[in-house]
Amino acid sequence: MQRVTAMNEPPLRSTVSGLPLAGCYGHGDVPAGAAAAAATRPGEAPYLRGAYPAMYRERPWRIFQLSGFGNPADENARIRFLLEQGEHGFIMEHDRNTADHLYDVDHPEVCARREDVGLTGAVIMGVRDFDTVLDGIDLARTYGHPGGGVVQHAPFALACYWTVAKRRGIPFTQLSGTGQSDYFLTYLGCIPKQQIPTRAGLRLCSDIIEFCAGHLPRWVPVSIAGYNGADSGLNAWQELGATFANAIEFLDDVRARGRMPLEQAARGVGGVSFRVAMDFFEEIAKLRVARKLWSDLLRERYGITDERAARLRIHVVTAGSAMTYQRVFTNLSS
Repeated sequence: MQRVTAMNEPPLRSTVSGLPLAGCYGHGDVPAGAAAAAATRPGEAPYLRGAYPAMYRERPWRIFQLSGFGNPADENARIRFLLEQGEHGFIMEHDRNTADHLYDVDHPEVCARREDVGLTGAVIMGVRDFDTVLDGIDLARTYGHPGGGVVQHAPFALACYWTVAKRRGIPFTQLSGTGQSDYFLTYLGCIPKQQIPTRAGLRLCSDIIEFCAGHLPRWVPVSIAGYNGADSGLNAWQELGATFANAIEFLDDVRARGRMPLEQAARGVGGVSFRVAMDFFEEIAKLRVARKLWSDLLRERYGITDERAARLRIHVVTAGSAMTYQRVFTNLSS
């Protein structure tokens, strides 16, 4: 039965996640467990009010755009254009027909859908194509994200990117960037036709974490992808729960291997990709509580108090699904 609201009664409101909203809030609405955290200053653990004292007045957000269309030369032209316009780095986007399935362009299933090839990202088959994409880009001074969203493609993308840098004589210690390398998104948001087994996916991710720890100190080996799950239907608290459950899998696996300090691993995987949609206040609350959850998780489960590890790095992507109806012709793949 539908509830009828009286004329003098305010309408019922709730967040996208279904949480009821009051007309206004005061000190009494702060849960007991969050009161102490809310009383801290920005830059103080558990970082509910921000990871740094002055936050983005002193440490601005990096701004990137997913870049990929057509062939490697097309992607190179687009990335160079965006960098010239002031973009702080770049994120490569690969063709889904070939990259997600690791198919060559002459594979029968790719040929059968040849009209779609190159629409969702550039077709990149190897190191030579990566060299074309990165032509004229100073990798030692530019923050790069070589793509590789699905876990079976991530080692290929990273290896190609790093090989191009090595051939140019750039030491790995000078490279800064992020690898997606998160098998979680493969199961929840970017499901390929042939799914890699979970144990193998986790092993690939842990291998990348250990390699970066030993060779690429400025590289973020894993960006845990909450965005893809959220844009596939998870609400805010489900996105948080799934993201940090996945972080636990990474840290538990690295700890079981026993080959590197866990604090170093926590710094390596302490970067997440969240979706930010249209529910303004819920999204703010999600980002704030994510910092506290990460700090509490490291301290309580792993005994990690290192500030660099405890400061969660957050990458946000505006919700493509929120724009599908308004801009249908540019959001057919959302």
